Amino acid sequence: MKQLTRVCKKLACAAVAATVIISFCGAGCADSNKGAIIEFNSSNKSSNEKRLTFVGYKGGMQNVIAIEESLQGFMKVNPSVTITYEYAPGVLSDLLKRRLTAGTLDDVFTVDLDSYQYLKSKDALMDLSDIPGIENYLPLMKNQFDLDGKAYFVPACITTYGLYVNYDLLKKHGLSIPQNYSEFKTVCDYFVGKGVTPVIGNNDNTFRALIAAIGFFDIYREQNPNTEIARLNNDIPALLTKLKPAVERIAEMLDKGYIDSGAIDSTYPTRLTSDNAVGELSLFLKGEQPFMITGNWASPRVTAAGCNFSYGVHALPVMDDGVSLVMDGNTCLAVNKKTKYPAEVKNFMSFLMDKDNMWKYCESQSSYTPLKNDSRIPSDKTIAPSAEYLNGNRTVISLDYKWSLPIKQAFTKCGMEMTKAAREGKVSSNEILKILENDLLTAGGI
Repeated sequence: MKQLTRVCKKLACAAVAATVIISFCGAGCADSNKGAIIEFNSSNKSSNEKRLTFVGYKGGMQNVIAIEESLQGFMKVNPSVTITYEYAPGVLSDLLKRRLTAGTLDDVFTVDLDSYQYLKSKDALMDLSDIPGIENYLPLMKNQFDLDGKAYFVPACITTYGLYVNYDLLKKHGLSIPQNYSEFKTVCDYFVGKGVTPVIGNNDNTFRALIAAIGFFDIYREQNPNTEIARLNNDIPALLTKLKPAVERIAEMLDKGYIDSGAIDSTYPTRLTSDNAVGELSLFLKGEQPFMITGNWASPRVTAAGCNFSYGVHALPVMDDGVSLVMDGNTCLAVNKKTKYPAEVKNFMSFLMDKDNMWKYCESQSSYTPLKNDSRIPSDKTIAPSAEYLNGNRTVISLDYKWSLPIKQAFTKCGMEMTKAAREGKVSSNEILKILENDLLTAGGI
């Protein structure tokens, strides 16, 4: 709740012409996942007011201000509509499942791979394929949401996951930025020898990114990755064969002390979320550890916290022959199929797909636009080193929506089990693969 309070205080200072109503829901509320409800009211409402609800997991100051500007713009030209945005910390997929069951699912909401799989299986998502603006998506992103000509979500940005590098610390010790796994091991061994854990792993994104960077690398070198994913969806032993080198390499990193084995612990899922990474980001800000693995969305937070050293975000140097850049279509937006106001919601989604509106959000979290009619790149120069690989042959998608298997939850569980084993002694790759196999066989979304 302290983090939410800080966000809302800053938002109140930044509020513009509209009235911003923020209400909190504490432990005594019926829905304990509720964090903050932010209502943007236009000053000129008609008597025929339509109220839309929008729930998502983005609650950072920069994100909320960008969302506010978009909602303000939409309501200015649609005075009969009021939109309430709710920031829901924790595991949003659990919240969406509960609301679907209770018949109170919001009009608009963000989905991840797990929640998308579940809500799609329940026929709860509206087809967005006829909304003006959807034709402007990059082919790579359109491939994520296109399902036989239909679209049940759209991404608001492209996020990459990489290695945050403290340049000043490496320079102080006469070390270079690693460009492959051998060089990465050399730097990590040096710091371990100094009694320093070199890599900060701040949440489930760390281990999911590492597993995908190594295990999925060959999939995206195929002529048609979709065909390969379709094959692996129906051949878990073959998928495990691809993932085995990733598990073995991460086990080595943990056993050698490269990554803090306490990064994922029993406080999951409360602690294990992107927006709960404040404590771990503060470790990087101390300037005592050279690396951190997380998404480029964390960079504005590092800068805003007053970082006093030079750093940059690089592709992950985890391959023998070079790097692997992990990316995802992020902040994926979906619509309740049973919304009371389908025309208004579709109009709102089309408004969000406008390149300028979408860019405001992308810029707020140092992410890339998913639209093909916009060549702008984030002004955050710290992410430039990884950006050079975006259009190259070293990229992978960690949560490809072509997977029908519960990839996200399986990889999260894998990370938890590996760090637990590291704390207890030594990581057994074979045991971890058995756990991973069991989780993949237990398909079924959230």
